[in-house]
Amino acid sequence: MSLSFTYPQPGAVDKTFAPDGYVYLSKIGFVRMRTHRPFDRAKVHVKRHADGWIVGIGVNIEAAEAGQTAETAVGIDVGLRTFAALSDETKVDNPRYLRRAEKRLRRAQRRLSRKARGSRNRQKAKRNVANIHQKVARQRKDFLHKQSHRIVQGHDLIAVRAAKSEEHDP
Repeated sequence: MSLSFTYPQPGAVDKTFAPDGYVYLSKIGFVRMRTHRPFDRAKVHVKRHADGWIVGIGVNIEAAEAGQTAETAVGIDVGLRTFAALSDETKVDNPRYLRRAEKRLRRAQRRLSRKARGSRNRQKAKRNVANIHQKVARQRKDFLHKQSHRIVQGHDLIAVRAAKSEEHDP
């Protein structure tokens, strides 16, 4: 249950970022926002998740200089059985968050199927199923960020092996 829309030309409208701490969205009005650094006006993308709305603001940043030599290098092979295998013999297991949530998800989907269509209780059950899926998605994203951060902090050069697709196998 995801809904999203984009305001492609917010720079053309001075009202979009008029008061500090707010973003103006047409047909919605002023929405409070938290910023952690100053930015130039750019594209605004609004997305609805199971538990609320998120406004993403795309900005242009300067490119970083690449001038350092690599001291430690690592190669990564991403797979299905293991999440990643590094060239330094390290293997990262796949946590399989969906498998852990299957029992709760199965129960919630069964409860949803028993509710009468259009009822308030069905809406609540539907929201419960969406929240379980949202939690799994966030667990996966958190795991990915933690693993990528760990790899980036420990190595200067990272090479990722391109996965072969069935179309390109000889």
